[in-house]
Amino acid sequence: MKPKVHVYLGVSLDGYIAGNEGDLSWLDKIPPPPGEDFGFQKFLEGMDCLFMGRNTYEAIKDFPDWHYGSQKVYVLTSRPIDWKGVWKDRAETLDLSPEDLLKYAEEKGYNHIYLDGGMTIHRFLDAGLVDEMTLSILPILLGGGTLLFGTRKTGQIWTLVSSRSYSNGFVQSHYRYSGEF
Repeated sequence: MKPKVHVYLGVSLDGYIAGNEGDLSWLDKIPPPPGEDFGFQKFLEGMDCLFMGRNTYEAIKDFPDWHYGSQKVYVLTSRPIDWKGVWKDRAETLDLSPEDLLKYAEEKGYNHIYLDGGMTIHRFLDAGLVDEMTLSILPILLGGGTLLFGTRKTGQIWTLVSSRSYSNGFVQSHYRYSGEF
């Protein structure tokens, strides 16, 4: 059975997932309501592994804490990584196409893949391989950086599964892929 591919991201009001030069500090500009993680831990518990792009890894590699539970993390890159800190012995690299990554995941017995990183998500979207997206829209205008969607090779239809607003102004929507046009 083909693994399901899930995206879970914070997105600025103007559609960016990272600021200029990969900056992610804007994600902390509006504090969450006390004790709220926007469903991230529950989401993470349902994932078998994480495929992360190299640029995302570079942006978060020095974070002092490991945020991925027991999930296996694969950094998608063609260049070697000298693992250190919280990453040592918890991650490895892969250099495969989206289609081959899904075959690899299926062979490993993974059923649910968490996908992270702008270029990685773009590649999977272009291949029509993202099944679900949970997007938390932050009421922040960045004006530049990495767009979540950019240009697509084909049009896609997504069905809204659920949507929820939070007291700090975040709006989180969960979508399921319905097809191309």
